Amino acid sequence: MSMGQHCPTTPPVCAYQGKMTCESMVGRQEGDHPTSMENEMSGFTFPNSFKMHEISTNSVTIHTRVGGAGPAVVLLHGYGETGDMWVPLAVDLARDHTAIVPDLRGLGHSSKPTGGFDKKTQASDVAGVLAALGRVPAGYG
Repeated sequence: MSMGQHCPTTPPVCAYQGKMTCESMVGRQEGDHPTSMENEMSGFTFPNSFKMHEISTNSVTIHTRVGGAGPAVVLLHGYGETGDMWVPLAVDLARDHTAIVPDLRGLGHSSKPTGGFDKKTQASDVAGVLAALGRVPAGYG
C-alpha cells in the first residue's frame, strides 16, 4: 500500500489484538508479516477474569477494568496510551490485589469530552471511579 492509497481496512482494526491498522500498514507490501512489536502487543488483552465497567463520574464515562481481590491498586497510563498497556502487570497483581485499570478521559474507550484534561480533573475522575467501585481513595474519609 502506498502513502496515497486509501486504506482497505474499514474500520481500522486494533493493533492490541495482533492485527494491523491502516497506520501500521503505511510503507508495507501485501503479504508482509507483523513486526515484533505488533506480535508483542497481541498479548495485551485482559483475561475474562477482569470485569469491564463504564463508570459515569465528573460528567464523563470512564471505561475501567477490574480484576482480582485484596487491597486495591490503581494503574494509570500516560498520554497517548490506554489501560491496555498494564495487562501483564495487572494480571500479575490480581493474584493478591484488586487491580483497577481505567482509561483516562479522552483516551481508549472512555468518553471524549472537549476539556478537563488537567491533572486535578483527572484525579477527580479517578476518585469517582474508586467511589463507584466502593473503594475509598486514600485521604478521602
